Amino acid sequence: MSTFLDEMSQRTSLVFTETELSRITSATVLLAGIGGVGGVCGEVLARMGIKRLIVIDADVVQPSNINRQILATSKTIGTTKVALAAKRFREIYPDMEIICVQEFLHRENISLLLDQFQIDIIIDAIDSVGSKAHLITYAIEHCIPVVTALGIAQRRDPSLIGVVNLFDTKYDPLARSLRSALKKMGVTQNIPAIFSQELPIKTGQEISKQEGEKFLGSYAACVFVAGAMLAHTAVELFLADTKKEEK
Repeated sequence: MSTFLDEMSQRTSLVFTETELSRITSATVLLAGIGGVGGVCGEVLARMGIKRLIVIDADVVQPSNINRQILATSKTIGTTKVALAAKRFREIYPDMEIICVQEFLHRENISLLLDQFQIDIIIDAIDSVGSKAHLITYAIEHCIPVVTALGIAQRRDPSLIGVVNLFDTKYDPLARSLRSALKKMGVTQNIPAIFSQELPIKTGQEISKQEGEKFLGSYAACVFVAGAMLAHTAVELFLADTKKEEK
């Protein structure tokens, strides 16, 4: 007798082997950041039938999120992103176990929050350089495969988004800061990163925030492609890692 997952995966099973799907649908994935790129990444993972998804994000939906975040609509303003992710992803795959952590990841709490789980792969879709660096370092120290998403703001050409080694990136301010932070932590190995080769667009019309920062421009097409690439890279990285363990 077929299960809901079997029926849901009929088309997926035509592009992944039975063994690969079995691995994917038994995986525990940590997704840190469920905004623009992270939200689309989570959507892909839910439709893949991931067994368990740990979602970490401290934010609530703001009107300015609607132009690019899959969880943001006129009806979800003010709602926590982790709650919205849990609701949406369970509607896609009701048997998925979703663990919501409404926290901001930082050096003092990362081990406390993550040590309780047996994580198969870590996906970094966080905006904060410090949090990204500590999460990647945690993954490496615990021998967990990790993939990170870099800057997609101020870009409008989704065809220039791909996967590179973090330490081979150029012209990306976020990547530059992250590389520097990781080197100070002793991390220099290959880190798969979702990266746009497009130079950030400079319009001179960025919107100022109250504390001297600036809102950066964003385009849903680029964000959605980056999120899908992030999920795809995580899946392939996880499958490659499990194959290594079998040898």
